[in-house]
Amino acid sequence: MSLNVYWLAFIGALIGVVGTGVGVIAALIPTMLIGKRDYFQRLVNLYSLLHFEIDAVSVQCKDYTSRTPVPDTTQQLVPLTTVAMISPLPLTAWRVVSANGELITSLSEQLLQQIYRAYAFAEELNASVNFNALYTSTAAMMNHSYPNTDVQRVVDAFALILKRSDQVIQAFSNLQNPLIRQIEDNQRMAGRYKRWIFWLGVIGGILFSAAIITCIMLGSLIYLHG
Repeated sequence: MSLNVYWLAFIGALIGVVGTGVGVIAALIPTMLIGKRDYFQRLVNLYSLLHFEIDAVSVQCKDYTSRTPVPDTTQQLVPLTTVAMISPLPLTAWRVVSANGELITSLSEQLLQQIYRAYAFAEELNASVNFNALYTSTAAMMNHSYPNTDVQRVVDAFALILKRSDQVIQAFSNLQNPLIRQIEDNQRMAGRYKRWIFWLGVIGGILFSAAIITCIMLGSLIYLHG
């Protein structure tokens, strides 16, 4: 067996070792990138959920204005069937999001405080709505056996609901653009990692194919000169 054959065998073994190392690195890097991609995608989902709830809450707050109680001009009665039917705001998304450490730590202090203040207004509004529903559902109120002072009490309570609704609408309106920017920024980061994963896969496939072809060629040369 000539010296050239030994060199070919050595080069083949070296390619095998290097290929194994490259394979290990190629397996680890995509795993890290996939973790980063999934992290940003989770943030996109959470911000989108919060944005959807903000839209829905704003619509519900605007709907409250169509239920304003007006005393009857003859009997001084309030249409309680309309007033009592209003429901509190659904804040499920905020409860889910506020318990997520990834999203909380990704927020700037300014935006986090802005979100907390907006939902504090929403919680105050819900307290007023719940009180209104509790008061108007009493037997005396439902039977219309109440004095004019109670009529005015319901009107005043609903006026407070409308005032707090306006606060919620304004606060949530101010959150629209910051949340949209967060969604777009995290979508862009997730897309960047997706592209990196794709091109690493392509490069890894090319390198693997080149290593296989090289090994076959070296094997053929060793066989011919053996």
